[in-house]
Amino acid sequence: MCGISYLCGLGNPGNRYIDTRHNLGFQVLNLLADEYNLSWKTLDNRSMTVWKTRCGKVTLFKPLSYMNLSGVVLSAFEGLNLSNLLVICDDVHLQTGTIRIRGSGGSGGHRGLESLEKEFDSRKFARLRMGIGPVPPSVLWKEFVLQPFVESEMSDVVSMRKEALEAIKVTVTRGIEAAMQRFNRKKEGE
Repeated sequence: MCGISYLCGLGNPGNRYIDTRHNLGFQVLNLLADEYNLSWKTLDNRSMTVWKTRCGKVTLFKPLSYMNLSGVVLSAFEGLNLSNLLVICDDVHLQTGTIRIRGSGGSGGHRGLESLEKEFDSRKFARLRMGIGPVPPSVLWKEFVLQPFVESEMSDVVSMRKEALEAIKVTVTRGIEAAMQRFNRKKEGE
């Protein structure tokens, strides 16, 4: 049961943001591209590559606008269908190290998801959210998401990225429902 033809990782362009919490979407797609020796090409304010799977071609996107304009960049891609899209992004509402996959849903205040919802006038697209929380009480979300992970979080982050890669592969080859059943489980302590 194949269905996803487009993967969109959300993040911000530039060296300043490479290792920030908000760039998990870019980071995971980079890991996937590295694993399959895919080469990124920059075209029309986006970086793209194609992954040939047993289900056909899957186009990987990284919008090279800033996070808040991700929807503008993606909506300009001819032929994109929301029913075939999986968006990969960070989520301050999830504990660091946790992933969640949904077939649709709200933005939860994530500006990149809000941009996609606005441009496509729909919330009906799959998303893989990766936890970066909790946000410390004395820090604003806007500041927190643009910080790198601290050393004590890195073990969880590395594991989360690996799990996200596996979740993407299951979503592409077996469908969103199979990925949700396998990866949307509570971790100990939640």
